[in-house]
Amino acid sequence: MTENHLASHDELDAIDTQVVKEIDDAYAFAQNSPEPDLSVAFEDIWVD
Repeated sequence: MTENHLASHDELDAIDTQVVKEIDDAYAFAQNSPEPDLSVAFEDIWVD
């Protein structure tokens, strides 16, 4: 991408930083969320 001037190294670094932050935020949300009730464990599962 940098060779074709589609993005600079700084832009790619900023994207990488944002992606890592989003992943870290999602992981923290999952770790801090309560476990779902087992009674709903098999809801919304579709099989063809």
